[in-house]
Amino acid sequence: VVTLHTTRVERLAPGTVLSTDRGDLTVGSSRPHQHRFLVRFDRIPDRDAAESWRGVVLSAEPIDDPDDETLWVHQVVGAELFDQHGRCHGLVQAVIENPASDLLELED
Repeated sequence: VVTLHTTRVERLAPGTVLSTDRGDLTVGSSRPHQHRFLVRFDRIPDRDAAESWRGVVLSAEPIDDPDDETLWVHQVVGAELFDQHGRCHGLVQAVIENPASDLLELED
């Protein structure tokens, strides 16, 4: 079961290569399932083998789309956070997932 952190569902199209810290995986097939996706990968033969991949982060090369103004997590971490009055609140150390909205963790 894969949770996507993108609006580009084509990231899970058959033949797509996704990177992990354990090596690349190629998508064999995928289908939506309860707001996530069931995905079959070439190097993972069955559900038992898939358990050992639980929690592994999948990533892909950026899609160059000049009209896309989306701000991604990897662009936020390390950036300075300014409020609407121009006051700096420090560097973003991490983005913490939260059901309502993500939270920014700032350096002390």
